[in-house]
Amino acid sequence: MPLITEKPSSTQPNGTTQSLRSRSSTTPSRETTSMQTSAIAEPVRGPAEVKAVPAWRFACLSFGLGIGLFMSFMDGSITSTAIYSIGAEFGSMTKITWIALAYTLADVGLAIVFTSVANILGRFNTYLVAQFMFFAFSFGSGFAQTEDQLIICRTFQGIGGSGLYTIALIIWQEVSTLQTRKFIGGAIGMCIASGGVMGPILGGIITQNASWRWIFWINPPIMVLSTTLFIVAYPHGCGRLRPASFASVYKVDWLGTLLLIGGCVLPCFALMHAAEVPGSWNTGSFIGSMVGGLISWILLVVWGVYHTTKMPGRLDAAFPPHLFRNRRYAATTAGSLLIGLGYVACLFSIPLRVQTVHGKGPLIAGLTLLPLLCCSAVGSIMGSVLSPTKDRFGPTIMVGSAIMALGTGLLAILDDSAAIDPKIYGFQCLVGLGFGMTASASTLVANIESKMKDHAVAQGITAAARVFGGAVGLAASTTIRGDDVRIKLASISSAALQNLHLSYKNGDLTDEQILLVRKVYSDSYSKIFIMAAGIAAAGFLCSLFAWNGSTEPLGDRLLHKAELQEAWASEDAAAEKESEKSSEDVSDGSVLPSKV
Repeated sequence: MPLITEKPSSTQPNGTTQSLRSRSSTTPSRETTSMQTSAIAEPVRGPAEVKAVPAWRFACLSFGLGIGLFMSFMDGSITSTAIYSIGAEFGSMTKITWIALAYTLADVGLAIVFTSVANILGRFNTYLVAQFMFFAFSFGSGFAQTEDQLIICRTFQGIGGSGLYTIALIIWQEVSTLQTRKFIGGAIGMCIASGGVMGPILGGIITQNASWRWIFWINPPIMVLSTTLFIVAYPHGCGRLRPASFASVYKVDWLGTLLLIGGCVLPCFALMHAAEVPGSWNTGSFIGSMVGGLISWILLVVWGVYHTTKMPGRLDAAFPPHLFRNRRYAATTAGSLLIGLGYVACLFSIPLRVQTVHGKGPLIAGLTLLPLLCCSAVGSIMGSVLSPTKDRFGPTIMVGSAIMALGTGLLAILDDSAAIDPKIYGFQCLVGLGFGMTASASTLVANIESKMKDHAVAQGITAAARVFGGAVGLAASTTIRGDDVRIKLASISSAALQNLHLSYKNGDLTDEQILLVRKVYSDSYSKIFIMAAGIAAAGFLCSLFAWNGSTEPLGDRLLHKAELQEAWASEDAAAEKESEKSSEDVSDGSVLPSKV
């Protein structure tokens, strides 16, 4: 089997050759270089050799992982055009948004858990567990007989979806080479963007022509293809795939994981509760949930700082604070959260606007999102190909965030006429292009700015931030729309509002009521788009801090970072050994020395 061997030396501008080892010996300390030098680290196995993954295996594996990643994000949004149909069948519209939100919250809450489980069971076994959960509970969602059953099945389906994207990012990172990694970034961005937009389109087509249950039943056959490709092509013993280690169970940061889940779930629960229960903004449940979420985030940061400084190497932090000492990583992750919030708010609001304001069915509502789908894919490709030899990911994220802010802001000026305003298609192109560029470039920056041992959790946090932002965006947009409808349309029956496109056609509403409904819904969606534009603008401000100060060519920076990784790994091993020795001293009655 061929070997990929790191170059032993690099050529200086004056033509002289300098050993990478000697160059590493003259580099600043880890804390300094993590801020000054950023590159895609090519982790090394042993001294400097890694078994190459055969091309056919890499292609088949990438296709299988891509299908899983696509399905994970598609199912996060596929219910957006089916929500009214599902609510009408169950005779309830109060909890219906939880069908989408339960999946999203489980997705983001368990992302970090899967990175820890992958270290214990290995990448191969953990990914199969995620596929099985997604497969089984897709069936369960389709057979659900009550709203509560559907929400429970969607929660466990979301857990499986969390593993599909988290482990896929890790495996891709560990089997890719310097030459293929930038293309992988574009593929990841394309799967995320196209999956998110294809969900409403496919959901609308299925709901219009068959039962809504088929939006879940189509998943298992597709997942069989993904699982088969994954099992056949998985390159055991190749690349830098980390083997299973049951000893890693003692290094799982369970407390940090619980705090992370609390910080994600509680604020979204508060917003959804406010949307469901009139006048609940000042109740104990709303205030308590919001305060509980805030306290969870504060304790998560405090706990992360404590155990990484006082017990270095003892736990695999669920939320490593040292990652956020890196300016580019912190800015990119914050931007991912904000961009995800605005994007999902648009993704759900556009098809709902088409149904409620223009009186169209689920099929037309889904097809309306085609420009968003196509431009998201184009933007994802642009996010990676714009940096062929130099790191231009920072400017790419800046431009993408600005374009998305412009597009979401323009969506707020759409009118409330019966016909669909053609401008909606052009405005969606801006939103999709901007999101695609930021999604793919952010994925690569997370890879660039993290050390080898942090690659999994760094990718997980960035992806989780994007999904968590989407969950908050969905909850906030539901709250805005729910308040307007409840207050201004109280005179119209709930039965007529549950299927507006049928009420328009069947004459269930008078002409005055139709005009009022269109006006109220149009105004509420304008508020949502203005919120999304403001959030995207905040994401643009974050992206200003993601610039790259290095002028070194990307390839040279990759090799330099690989050498630094090797030195940092030695330091980490020494720190872990010292931590174990300190623990033994404590058990013997000696005093634990303080560490800075």
